[in-house]
Amino acid sequence: MMRDSVSRRLLAITVGVTVLAVALAGGVLLRHHRRSLVSGLESGTVILAKTVAEHCVLPLYFEDAVGAGEILAKLEPSAVVGRAALFDRKGRVIASYQQPGHDPPNVSLRQAPAMEHAGGYLHIWEPVLHRGAPQGTLYLAASTASVRGQTRNDLLVVLLASLAATALAVALAWMLQRSVTRPILRLAATMRGITGQTMLTTRVEHPGHDELGVLYRGFNGMLDQLAAQTAERDRSESRLRALLAALPDPVFVLDHRGFIAEVLAGGDARAPSAVEARGKTIEQVTAPDRAGDFADAIARALGTRSIQRIAYETDGKSGKRWFDAVLLPIRTAATTLEAHQDLVLFVPRDVTERHTLELDLRQLQKMDALGRLAGGVAHDFNNILTAIMGYGSLLSDRLRSEGGDLTEAEEILKASERAALLTQQLLAFSRRQVVEPSRLSLNELVRDIQRMLERIIGEDVQLVADLAPALADVHVDVGQIQQVILNLAVNAREAMPGGGTLTLRTRGLEVRGRLVGGPDLSAGRYVMLEVTDTGVGMDEAVRARIFEPFFTTKGRKGGTGLGLAMVYGIVRQASGDVLVVSEPDRGTTFRIYLPEAPAGAAAGAIRPRPLPHALPRGNESLLVVEDEPQLLELTCRMMRDQGYQVMGASDAHQALQICAVTTAPIHLMVTDIVMPRMRGTELAQAVRPLRPEMKVLFMSGYTDSPNLSGGAGTAFLQKPFTNDELSLAVRAVLAYGAEPAAGGGEIELDNGKRASD
Repeated sequence: MMRDSVSRRLLAITVGVTVLAVALAGGVLLRHHRRSLVSGLESGTVILAKTVAEHCVLPLYFEDAVGAGEILAKLEPSAVVGRAALFDRKGRVIASYQQPGHDPPNVSLRQAPAMEHAGGYLHIWEPVLHRGAPQGTLYLAASTASVRGQTRNDLLVVLLASLAATALAVALAWMLQRSVTRPILRLAATMRGITGQTMLTTRVEHPGHDELGVLYRGFNGMLDQLAAQTAERDRSESRLRALLAALPDPVFVLDHRGFIAEVLAGGDARAPSAVEARGKTIEQVTAPDRAGDFADAIARALGTRSIQRIAYETDGKSGKRWFDAVLLPIRTAATTLEAHQDLVLFVPRDVTERHTLELDLRQLQKMDALGRLAGGVAHDFNNILTAIMGYGSLLSDRLRSEGGDLTEAEEILKASERAALLTQQLLAFSRRQVVEPSRLSLNELVRDIQRMLERIIGEDVQLVADLAPALADVHVDVGQIQQVILNLAVNAREAMPGGGTLTLRTRGLEVRGRLVGGPDLSAGRYVMLEVTDTGVGMDEAVRARIFEPFFTTKGRKGGTGLGLAMVYGIVRQASGDVLVVSEPDRGTTFRIYLPEAPAGAAAGAIRPRPLPHALPRGNESLLVVEDEPQLLELTCRMMRDQGYQVMGASDAHQALQICAVTTAPIHLMVTDIVMPRMRGTELAQAVRPLRPEMKVLFMSGYTDSPNLSGGAGTAFLQKPFTNDELSLAVRAVLAYGAEPAAGGGEIELDNGKRASD
């Protein structure tokens, strides 16, 4: 039990109050009773003195001492009067009386009526008057012993009453302790026992329905609520800890000066701990060179009470990383102990991956824009080359028939062929080149061109082929992949002027998702061709531009800058990707990613056959649709020279009108694909209901759609083309199109160009 317990205090208070009350009451009663006794003594003695004084008038008047003595002797029966004396006017004692056993103190004579308590006696002076004239003075000394005795008896009674009251108070305190104090003590003991969460299950019971019962039930209810709140608090804290642990970003709590007050959970392992960061400024643990920017952002957040953002970058052991930070102002609630505080939550997010992706996206957008530009240039250039090659072939045919010198005409055709090769490179970069994919083994392709590569790279460069066994096939254009390997080999040779090693490596891999710095590929299985040299390498600035068309580090006379652009275009057109890893003086590695060949892909490649000496002729009706006037006139002329009946249309709407109003059959429509307002493929679909038997030959310098089919009996001829190539294509479509293959097929032209049925 506690030293300063309620039980002890209640006992002390009960007994003390009872005794004090009895003592006060007894004291008041004693005082009142004593005053009553003293008052009675005084009034009785005064009356006695007045009576005796009246009888003493004559003895004083006649100066009769004997008579006066007899009168005073009559006071003997009074046990109160201890002494009496009669004085004349001159103050002489005429007669006196003293009760045996009494010895009151001597007092001086007083002429006037007086009363005085002294020495245990009541002293009274009563003047003796005769007709109003003083004759002398009577003095009486009455003993107060009876008053004192009665007072002692009363005090004893009061003491006995106090003892009885004390016993009664103790009994009352015991009863109170039994009925009130003990339940309170049990409640207090239970409260002391609640030292932790495990003790919140303790409950106290009280059988009654009085105020203590209400108190007990309220206490138990309070414990229930406290237990529920504690459980909810624990659950909330557990959820909060789980949420903070799951946060992808660290959370710093800053004061108004930018010092770190706390580091909440969350973020990766690179975030500083609370012990390491507390007391430092935020820029010390993030970006020391941005102290001013951080201070301004914190001031704006607190001043405007709005969210602020700041971007910064770091350059650590793991490389350069980019961050976007959010600053959220908060204000803590004021308490009785401290005022509110203005704080800022600083939440940095690592956006390195997003930043890298944005850079990649901008690079892809730039490359796409360059590709569109290259495709547009190639389209217009192919139209011009078609006119040059067409008129050059007409000129060559005429000179040949007249027996003239063909030297100039052949030089014109050779120059146009070189220009056509240049446009093919542009189209390969822009991914608008019509390709002829087939199923092939990349390992076999590398083995086939290995001898040719050894001649290209020279004897001072060692060629190493590291080919993975059981490599899956790819579905690509054979000629294009050969161009890719040859271009990379030539570049590697130029990067190793003093000799070195060129390694061709093949591997199979599976892509499951986009990785930062990885290839831009959808999920699936791929074959990788890696071309590595030990040359001079490239810095970051050069590496970022190597796939741009016309970009070269070889100077004006060193190259066209289209080789790697063509590599990029070919690989992207094949639904693959190409990555470059290079550093100055540490060589360069190109990684080519190509998708595995789907099941059922056709194998083999179309090989050209030599031109015959005589071009095939015909007399069928043709409709030529070309928006370029010079090419329209040239194409119509070349077909008329071969015996065909030719109609020309400068756009698709004119071609539709011709098909609608002409009653004679039209056996073949030769149409450009890229035309204003309506494309050639759309024209072929539009005329199909009007001329279901009419065949279609598409021609174009490039196409941005893999589906060139206008239905059964369609084919494609790529610009630029000569008179011979056009004649062979027209004749092949007319001859083969009578019985088109089911589902469409491919017509092999003698000049190696493709016609798709």
